[in-house]
Amino acid sequence: MTPDGNPIVDETSVPGFYVSVAMCGHGFMLGPALGKNMAQFMTTGKWAYDMSEFSFNRNFSSKTEALK
Repeated sequence: MTPDGNPIVDETSVPGFYVSVAMCGHGFMLGPALGKNMAQFMTTGKWAYDMSEFSFNRNFSSKTEALK
């Protein structure tokens, strides 16, 4: 789980290493759509939709207080 409850779907700082993780129980539901979009991103370098909400480097600092 991530502090904001959203998965991480992005390329990492290691070139060519992509992740689609932290979906908890929602992975079964989100998997097909994220897989399709991840494949497009991996081959074209562009997302079909705004995926910044799932970025590897997004800011979690404002979300961590809500979990305490």
